[in-house]
Amino acid sequence: MLRGRVVYDDTERPVRRAAVMLFTDLNHPAVRRTVTNSRGEFKFGGVKAGAYFVLADAPGALSRSSGFEISDLGLSSEGAEDDPTRVTADGKSPARVELRVRRGAAISGRVSYEDDEPVTGGRIVLYRRKRNLAAPFFTDPVTTDDRGAYRIEGIPPGDYFVGIVERHAGGEKLLPREGAGLAAAYHPAAKSVRGASAVRVEAGGEAGDVNIKLVEEYLPRIAGMVRWRQTGRPAEEATVMLRRKDDPSVEVSFADLFRNITPPGADKTDRMMRDMAVFGLAASNTPYTETDAAGRWSFADVTAGTYVLTVSAHLPAGEAAAAKEAGMSDIERSIAASERPFVHQQRELIVGDKDVSGLTFELTGGARVSGTISVEDGSPAPPARIALEFQGAHPLLNLPYRANSDGSFLLEGVPAGEIRLDIQLPLGGGHYVKAITAGGIDLLRGPLRVGDGAEVGDVRVQLARGRATLSGQVLSGHGGAPVGGAGVLLVPADERMWHVRGARVFGRADAAGAFVVNGPPGDYLAIVWRPGQEPSQPIGEYAGGRAGTALRVRLGTGEDKKLDLHVSETPASPRP
Repeated sequence: MLRGRVVYDDTERPVRRAAVMLFTDLNHPAVRRTVTNSRGEFKFGGVKAGAYFVLADAPGALSRSSGFEISDLGLSSEGAEDDPTRVTADGKSPARVELRVRRGAAISGRVSYEDDEPVTGGRIVLYRRKRNLAAPFFTDPVTTDDRGAYRIEGIPPGDYFVGIVERHAGGEKLLPREGAGLAAAYHPAAKSVRGASAVRVEAGGEAGDVNIKLVEEYLPRIAGMVRWRQTGRPAEEATVMLRRKDDPSVEVSFADLFRNITPPGADKTDRMMRDMAVFGLAASNTPYTETDAAGRWSFADVTAGTYVLTVSAHLPAGEAAAAKEAGMSDIERSIAASERPFVHQQRELIVGDKDVSGLTFELTGGARVSGTISVEDGSPAPPARIALEFQGAHPLLNLPYRANSDGSFLLEGVPAGEIRLDIQLPLGGGHYVKAITAGGIDLLRGPLRVGDGAEVGDVRVQLARGRATLSGQVLSGHGGAPVGGAGVLLVPADERMWHVRGARVFGRADAAGAFVVNGPPGDYLAIVWRPGQEPSQPIGEYAGGRAGTALRVRLGTGEDKKLDLHVSETPASPRP
């Protein structure tokens, strides 16, 4: 039995009807949920022995649901998790806990046109400045009312940039929800985040009159088509994404995000990954559309500026597959198409005060890269996926390829240029990637260069057994107290391997500050942080800013090393 009470930190008054959640891992869903009564009390029956995090969610309070950031390592919400309440249950006698809820900050204002008419039904977008970087900050949907007024509540103190997306703006066939699109303006009347004024809010305070004025002017329409270069045929149902170059975006690897937020044993099907990729794209403030049967696409109401257009399309079916699909239902054909690899193309576009039309993307089948995955001792290779990283692919839709059961693989639609390969192996297995080579080139430490339409057939991936384990406690640098929920990241000491996602090792300390991570043997830099202080920039940049102060750790083959790690009180500044 676990009993407790939720009170406001500043008044000691009970928080009535608050949602209370029990976690074993802050990156995974809650294991139990309940609601407080009129006295702010709650209880969980039948709680198993162990250490837990207990979090509360109430309107206007700092919580995981009131606002969060997204990175490769999962979801984080500074303020709600920087000092999470912990409790230990023995499974026998009742345990008690008091949760002290902190009120978040709020931002409110009005959005109007030049004639002072309200912008109704517009969606508010928010970016937060953190360690000199601006990153998308996600809250429950906030829209302007019939007077153009809006209010965002429950956010951590800090500096924010506030923008507005007009209702139905940004495209003619937007998916998957109304309200996705480009911000038409930022407070007070800027066209991009770069020109916006930052809004500072303090804990428990409110910044009012954060108004946004939309300057009425002609907003151009951009349009074009996508076709296949070899055949000249239109590329139907290709995805076209539009991003203002200066605006911050969610540049995360969906595969990494999915792996870090999915509890062990959960259903990790390809279809679930695709569905979550679409959700992630919707949450990224990136408007996108699909081409019609003639390969045509368009975006309306585009403000002046420099944009990045990204096109992603499934490779067309070959003759045999097309003949087979001809007898399928629409749903069956859609499923078959979704199994084919993506090809990508990207370009920049400068938009002024006139419409832009005739933007044609010519996609090619790309190069073909094939190879084999083998195990050093000659045993069968485990199931594996091959991920590619290259310029021009949106990371949320660049899903990995699956290797065949015999370890062979074929990567189709590979773009010309420099690509990097990464191998994803099942969690909990004993294998690790020892080497990736092609024609004598070390692909763990350097890229593979391919030409358009080239055939590369000598990629060799060698796996080995003997992953190492590092375990211990994360302790505060001041006083040595356990830091429950701390992040633990091991990156290779060799800077050339910072881009290799599979070479990184990530884990979280439990409520008692204990952690266990498992990875390939080798030399690492160990980096730790408190809850809510997750990296705001790409992991390679983050590692570079902390390489000088990170603890160097060597893990031997099959070693089980015990080592306590200490959190620095003052985070290091990222490398310029």
